[in-house]
Amino acid sequence: MDTDRVTGDPRTVLNQSLSGAVTRVLDEPRPGLPWLVIAVLVGAAGMTVAVRCARAGDELLAVLACAATGLLVSPVSWHHHWVWWVPALLVLGGDQRWCGRRSTILTAAAGWLVLAGSTSWVLASPGGWDLHFSGLGLIYSNLYVLLALGGLGLLGRRVRPGRTGPRRRAAAAVWPVEAAAPVICPMAPRPGRPARSRRR
Repeated sequence: MDTDRVTGDPRTVLNQSLSGAVTRVLDEPRPGLPWLVIAVLVGAAGMTVAVRCARAGDELLAVLACAATGLLVSPVSWHHHWVWWVPALLVLGGDQRWCGRRSTILTAAAGWLVLAGSTSWVLASPGGWDLHFSGLGLIYSNLYVLLALGGLGLLGRRVRPGRTGPRRRAAAAVWPVEAAAPVICPMAPRPGRPARSRRR
């Protein structure tokens, strides 16, 4: 609970976690109980989303949901820890369920522009001028947190355990019998293919 060994003040814009966001909103270097309650709720919701993604067959989305949740609930998450945005935007633009939709491509492009526009954070100094925000400055200083919460919310709405993931659907299109039932014997020949002799 003590972040003094990591940063002099968790309000710095470089701390892109829920703790940093709460301290900037409250303009209080010790988030205390409000952050703890929010972190518990977001942690439970984020892991629920990750489980849904995994059960739907989207392992990569599950990993991204875990990463976003961990970075959000951590007391300190530096801006460069959010390198997870790179695979997240690639998944958003290349997912079979959303690829081709203009809104999806525009959303990914807008997300990239927002993330690129936040690079001025590296000019921030822990000396004090980057610790106090108001108005639009609060939105700008919490961009990663807001985008991560929005991304988790989007996954929670779009991914359902009953839906078939991209890898499972691809397998069903090629080998419908194997995709419908678990493989009992890995050496069994695939439907439509002759069994190979083990003799050489």
